Amino acid sequence: MMQKVINSRVNLHSLNNEKRTPLDMIASDEKKERLIKAIATGTNMSNKIISPSPNINMNDFEEESESRKRKTKREFTFVDNLVFVVTLIATASFAAAFTVPGGFDGDNGSKKGTPYLLRKVAFQVFVITNAIAFSCSCSVLLAHIVLLVYRDIIDEADEAQQKYIEKRIVIMYFLTGVALLAMLIAFVTGFYVVLLPSLWLAIFVCVLSIFIVVVSLIV
Repeated sequence: MMQKVINSRVNLHSLNNEKRTPLDMIASDEKKERLIKAIATGTNMSNKIISPSPNINMNDFEEESESRKRKTKREFTFVDNLVFVVTLIATASFAAAFTVPGGFDGDNGSKKGTPYLLRKVAFQVFVITNAIAFSCSCSVLLAHIVLLVYRDIIDEADEAQQKYIEKRIVIMYFLTGVALLAMLIAFVTGFYVVLLPSLWLAIFVCVLSIFIVVVSLIV
């Protein structure tokens, strides 16, 4: 039916016994309705033709679809590199969770095994941000596993599936950025709480770390 409507010999004004035009019949399917809107410029999908195109060409639509598929394939390559980054973040944050700054209380008693610096605000920030970094990096890894299903069918994916893939990839980039920021804060606060007896050194290291990151983003 799509082939016949695209054919310029078809009279888009013609009505069948149900008083419906060729475009009306195809537009009843939501998935095909988007295609009709793309190729039938000047048509109104509410059962009313405004100014139908005499020669409808699929070339522009096909080129746009192929371009979008190529873009999605390139993004898959970027995502593969992203996985290495989040894997390193997850490994570092997991290790930091069990080798906390200041160590653990080894004395027998109710506090045995608890961190020495548990009541320090900087240490609490370290724990929270380290947990955020680990959770975000694991979320990216899980999202990558989901995308592996779509990698094999990318050539056959429709517009809705491509939009879903692109949305997933954007979320993965966002979570990676959050994980990196959280890891930076965990690093700074961890150093600060350990170097606190030498206040000037603790402040200097924190300021230097933040300064380098800010400069790298600005330049």
